[in-house]
Amino acid sequence: HTSTIEAEEAIDVYAQMSGLVSEVLVEEGDHVTEGQILVRMVEDELRLGAEEARVNYQKLVNSFKRSQGLFDSNLLSREDYEQRKFSVEEARIRWERSKLSLDHAAVRSPAEGVIAERMVKLGDRIAPSSKLYSLVDLKNLIAQVHVPGRDMRYISKGQTAEVRTGFLPGETFTGHVERISPGVDPGSGTVKVTLELDAAGYRLRPGMFITAHIVTATHEMAVLVPKKASVYDDGFPHVFVVSDSTATLVRLEIGFENSELLEVLE
Repeated sequence: HTSTIEAEEAIDVYAQMSGLVSEVLVEEGDHVTEGQILVRMVEDELRLGAEEARVNYQKLVNSFKRSQGLFDSNLLSREDYEQRKFSVEEARIRWERSKLSLDHAAVRSPAEGVIAERMVKLGDRIAPSSKLYSLVDLKNLIAQVHVPGRDMRYISKGQTAEVRTGFLPGETFTGHVERISPGVDPGSGTVKVTLELDAAGYRLRPGMFITAHIVTATHEMAVLVPKKASVYDDGFPHVFVVSDSTATLVRLEIGFENSELLEVLE
């Protein structure tokens, strides 16, 4: 079956606040980790705001400590005491909010993956609606193949699949059946089967065309003949067998086969 590799998870990265871009730290093709900073925005004003909020909070904390002594000595009413206590809590929340705004000036990767596309550039004025990057998870690659409905009795979840691609000739990669669609496409008479592909050291990439063979059964100790050693006569496979320095054409009874080998039954 032929198909195209896709990423199971494709993530769009957005900013959480408006601002002017001061640094673009990663490019297309870069591998990033969860939490890694991708973009920085101008943060001078935010840093000053956070420091101002911290100083104001500390000032109210110190004042409240004195109020505690007055309240304990019955020199301050409970109403005034509670009001000052609430003011301290409000100041703490304003400080936390300003620190959060400062933290959001650094746009971080929401997951591990590879940058597939960069839309942001230095000097851009961005908003929470601005898409900055597209990110794909190369550890979770899939391919969707369409199996004829008549063959569905041979397919089950977990079966191994052998995958080849013209982008990496001569190599075979592995995967397994992850999902089987419950319905049959009435137009083509096929069932969609989703294969999960092994990461293979990030060598497989989204967009690659592949050919997949789902292994439905295995024969142990099979006798194998390379296809390139066989010849077809009257539509049947044969090989030349040498005996006493004489090559004789012998017809083969074959079982399983793949792109390179034939299983010889007789």
